[in-house]
Amino acid sequence: MQRSNTRPLIANMTSDNQLKRIKYQYGMVLSAADFTAEQEYFLRKQRRHNRYLHGWGVVFGMSVSVVDGEVLVEPGMAIDCAGNEIFLEIREKCNLPMGPSRLYVVVEHCESDADPIPVSNADDVEQTPLAHSRVLEGARVYVTDHDPILDHGGMEPGSPGCNRKHPVPLACVTIEPKEYRVILCGRR
Repeated sequence: MQRSNTRPLIANMTSDNQLKRIKYQYGMVLSAADFTAEQEYFLRKQRRHNRYLHGWGVVFGMSVSVVDGEVLVEPGMAIDCAGNEIFLEIREKCNLPMGPSRLYVVVEHCESDADPIPVSNADDVEQTPLAHSRVLEGARVYVTDHDPILDHGGMEPGSPGCNRKHPVPLACVTIEPKEYRVILCGRR
């Protein structure tokens, strides 16, 4: 049976879920944008895999305790609602601010530029500028008085989440007379 429609057979997908990868050809001239597009393809594919197969929340570890007004978060791993893997290799510490009686200990995925290298600039032979050659992925632990999943729409940990990059809650800390109460949350 011959098809009358010559359009590619692609399911009806939104641009957020549609993936496009480079199709290499002999003699093809590649630019930095092509290599960036290839990295983005694999990053988006992995993030989608994490969200839909594993869900968001704490995967393991990241237990929280409060000692002498200081929050301690143990090593572990979490996945945020965008599908980013968040990995803590060592114990993190942060101060517990005074004031609100209910605080949230959260962790979020972060990236920073690293490893500057000289790059050639044909316009200015006198000065060789630097450009970062790597992206360093990391995690940031902090305490906030805002519940990061307050407007989350009922998507519990372990669900595919909301596809937005926001912190993963680790614990709710309530300040009671003469003690801190730690309630773990965000566990898958």
